[in-house]
Amino acid sequence: MIERVTLKPQHVRHALEHYEFPDEVIKAAPAVAVVLSQSWCPQWLAMQNWLGELEHKRDPADPGVEQPAPDIAVWELEYDGTPYFREFMTLKEQVWGNRLIPYVRYYREGRLLEAGNYTNAERFLATLRGNGAA
Repeated sequence: MIERVTLKPQHVRHALEHYEFPDEVIKAAPAVAVVLSQSWCPQWLAMQNWLGELEHKRDPADPGVEQPAPDIAVWELEYDGTPYFREFMTLKEQVWGNRLIPYVRYYREGRLLEAGNYTNAERFLATLRGNGAA
């Protein structure tokens, strides 16, 4: 159902320079979420649990058969352990106007739908499918 990917330093650099993630990120699938947090956040830990349950996996009944490509890509970044921590936090808080974590940016077909903070799996999926709110 979903594919989880860690943001690479070049993706973050692009966001710092252009105030948005590159197409490689926001057009990685029909629906994309970028989840930004710090490693110590308990709500982020809760999100990681249900994201893991939604993650695209091989069918355990037939390990030789791969399931279809996921329709949702979830890019993740724990930015507190990065060399660009302060610079990235400034972007998130002052440019994107969000001081809470985890911070989630939702995209469909490469366009920002909305942004929000911690949510549950049902609302997360509904937002990415265009029938819910973050």
